[in-house]
Amino acid sequence: HGTLAGSMQQGGVGLSLDGKIDGTQTWYFATKEGIFVKSDSKSTAAVSVSAGDPMNATFPVTIEEGTETRLLKK
Repeated sequence: HGTLAGSMQQGGVGLSLDGKIDGTQTWYFATKEGIFVKSDSKSTAAVSVSAGDPMNATFPVTIEEGTETRLLKK
């Protein structure tokens, strides 16, 4: 669980971001060999974006992300 907050410029328009992030990360090991095999992570952020100066438009954005890191064999 976490939070997301920030501001930026896009196309000359100021944007303000505020939201919450939820996710998981799982690590896999080959215990007999004593090596890391892979990890999987998934997260979802529910963000409120305000645009304009002064902030005159607000809209919701959902961001979903997933990654996998794994051991490569030669």
